[in-house]
Amino acid sequence: MEIKHNIIELFHNGVLSLDEEFNIIRNARKTGRNNSIKFIKPRKIESIDKRGYKRFAIRSNKKTINVSSARLIWTLFFGQIPEGLTINHIDGNKINNNPFTNLEIITMKENIKHAIDTKLMDTRGEKNAQSKLKESQVKEIRKLYNRRTFNMRQISILCNVSECCIENIINNKTWKHI
Repeated sequence: MEIKHNIIELFHNGVLSLDEEFNIIRNARKTGRNNSIKFIKPRKIESIDKRGYKRFAIRSNKKTINVSSARLIWTLFFGQIPEGLTINHIDGNKINNNPFTNLEIITMKENIKHAIDTKLMDTRGEKNAQSKLKESQVKEIRKLYNRRTFNMRQISILCNVSECCIENIINNKTWKHI
């Protein structure tokens, strides 16, 4: 998503600014038909979204625009983010938007790898997008096999997964965290 020019313009004319911790501050608002600027008591305007990132909403041309604080801050200091790249928080702290020490632009693939490596993203078990089983099913598979109620082939047919998948579950090669 490209940061619109009119939002960046709000920094240039003093409506928005950054504090020393790179929080976005609203200093003024546009008023009246001629969009004159009225200075107000400065206040932070960011909120934390459900994924833990700072965002803020701003009204422009009678529309509310939700903007990622990290993307806006990067754009202010370094220019537009090239197509196909995204912002990464180097230290994993999603609210630390210091563009000089904690923000970098990388590919989405690199960003996901970083999230997995730093334990920000858990891809084990049913949290893995490719998982066909739920944790409760894995527990049941182990129970059925340990009781000698069913063999691996029968369990694989019951669960609609490969026999190799069942073998890996039983031998704790996969789903080790359960």
